[in-house]
Amino acid sequence: MNEHSLLDSFTPREQELFLISTMREGGEKLDAAYRAWESGDAAALEEATLGELKRDPSLEPVFEKLIFARNRAMAAAIERRMQGKGPVFVVVGAAHLVGPRGIVELLRRKGYRVEQQ
Repeated sequence: MNEHSLLDSFTPREQELFLISTMREGGEKLDAAYRAWESGDAAALEEATLGELKRDPSLEPVFEKLIFARNRAMAAAIERRMQGKGPVFVVVGAAHLVGPRGIVELLRRKGYRVEQQ
């Protein structure tokens, strides 16, 4: 699903929540996420990218569509690719890596050893 169709899939309420979230957190959230990524601080990255959901649970449907459902699909795709021969190189947005519903944790639950380097 491309970004355009993803955003089109939002209900009017989800669109409103996403807009409010973007306006509320804006550039500060992006700056904090970048600093956390640059320093390798996974906890700070989780707070910068997913912390708003903890503070405002009404955002769950937005995060489900933007992050969590895509995490499940990407983790499954990564796992399929790892069944083949040779190395696998994966690039995803930083928000998809952290938290209990992030790709890293989803793969760990499947028995893979995932390391931060």
